[in-house]
Amino acid sequence: MLEVCLFVELLSQEQNANVLRLLNFQLQSLEVKPTTKRRFNGYTVQRKTASIDSFIEAASEQKHNKITVSYQIASGTSKQNGLLLTHIHQVLNISPTNSLWASTKVWPHHKSPAVNNEYKTYQSFEYYLKLNEVSVYPSCLTTIISMKTDLAVGEVGSRVLDLLAICLSTLSCPVSGAATISISENIKNLQGGPPNILANLEMWPKAYPLLGERFDALHPFLIGSPDLCNSFVQALEKHVALPVPKAVSSTANAIRLSNKILSDPKTSNYVSDYLVPRDDSTAKVTLGDASKGEHRIGGNMFYTQRRYNQLIVEDKIPILQILRRLPVIHHKYLDMLGIDALDVLVEARDPHLDKLHQAAIDEAFSKLPESMALSERVWNAHLIEWRKMRYTQALLDFIRQIYLNSSEVR
Repeated sequence: MLEVCLFVELLSQEQNANVLRLLNFQLQSLEVKPTTKRRFNGYTVQRKTASIDSFIEAASEQKHNKITVSYQIASGTSKQNGLLLTHIHQVLNISPTNSLWASTKVWPHHKSPAVNNEYKTYQSFEYYLKLNEVSVYPSCLTTIISMKTDLAVGEVGSRVLDLLAICLSTLSCPVSGAATISISENIKNLQGGPPNILANLEMWPKAYPLLGERFDALHPFLIGSPDLCNSFVQALEKHVALPVPKAVSSTANAIRLSNKILSDPKTSNYVSDYLVPRDDSTAKVTLGDASKGEHRIGGNMFYTQRRYNQLIVEDKIPILQILRRLPVIHHKYLDMLGIDALDVLVEARDPHLDKLHQAAIDEAFSKLPESMALSERVWNAHLIEWRKMRYTQALLDFIRQIYLNSSEVR
């Protein structure tokens, strides 16, 4: 008996509670008992529910980051077209641009390191979307269906396509997406995973709003609107000998691509009009424009105080809660050198520790001979503390060249 795992990713551009209807992606003929787990603001609420519809109704009035649903399948109801379903697990990641999103701006303080890491991950992603001016980002439902079958390997794909059509027919909201399958004689040898549509487009964030109008890439199974699927198949069948299998439902269709089609490098060219572009038009914003006060040094991004202030006003970078953005050269010495503090790189530092660094720098500065050039005294007074703070050599070279490089420096 073969072990089969079907990974399905469904995307919805809905920006309100309608996105919860993605959870209706299931087999209505199954007798299932769903267990839901709702993740929001670092908290988890888990409960068994009478039906997924009752959960959706209650959840539509709440905020979420992630919703997980596991189905316990009653025996005797799980056979579908020669496929014996053993387990269904779903994860719905709510989009940060959706009205249901639990924003990190209202997260309470958590002492748990794991929750703090989760907070930082969500916060970073919120600002990633803002920085790249992505106003519409899809929510994503990942469904994993575990099955067993006595079918031959060659028959599994067509049966899975039929299964997708049945599940898609239960949806009432527009969707797009993809699916993959893993087949093995031993469940421990199953390989593969979800298509990872959104993660694979990280370098092209302006393509996110196009999902639904186009596919992200080629996958063993593609899911989209009837119009998109029909146009895609018509374009592809002009270049392939055999018909492209397609399953039809009222809301979305599913297309099955053979290994031969997927492995042919020309296929992408045949259907390029129906794939999101991965070029300058969709590429992410690249920071590092020195004229704006952005400097990439040793693989890290630094901002001048002026640029940092601007990004804060535009809400494209988070405000630090404990640390402060402070200039790499202390204000006292910038005044001595006649350098505008707004034009100097800033870094995140603990204000309390910064006072200790300031005291050590002042002491070192007072011990240096007054005959030494001012820029040289400032450099040497700061150097020991900079090294304690583990400044890279690339950063030290930048500071010396840009701020402390005078004809008097030896």
